[in-house]
Amino acid sequence: MAQIKHEDVTIELFPRKYSETGEDVFIASLFTIEVEQLFIFKFYGSLLLKSEFEDLLFHMRKLLDGTTDKYLLDPIEPYFVLRIERKADELYKWTFWARTGPKRVDAFFFLKEEMEQFYRQLEQEMTEILPPPFLP
Repeated sequence: MAQIKHEDVTIELFPRKYSETGEDVFIASLFTIEVEQLFIFKFYGSLLLKSEFEDLLFHMRKLLDGTTDKYLLDPIEPYFVLRIERKADELYKWTFWARTGPKRVDAFFFLKEEMEQFYRQLEQEMTEILPPPFLP
């Protein structure tokens, strides 16, 4: 599970399995954002396409390398939008727009080492995704 824990904020993204077959499949995932022990976003299901996960990893790497300053993840499924911005060498701002449930916008700041850890964990998780169950 890719996770950031910073003070009273916890973000978890856990890709589990392909939810269908094809070239660019949805990956059933768990995505939660918890602030002060209250969930402000909690979703399990077909969250992101495989290409969207790959794009997120690619752009996180560019942010961490300092070759880009911002990235916008606006998935095909309209559950949320996430913008990540490099504010300084060691500080990153995540702005999250929830599009399901109560509409809200939240912003969080994370250190570079927290971003790097999240990136490594997500990259590892993407190598361990299960295929969809076999149906006769």
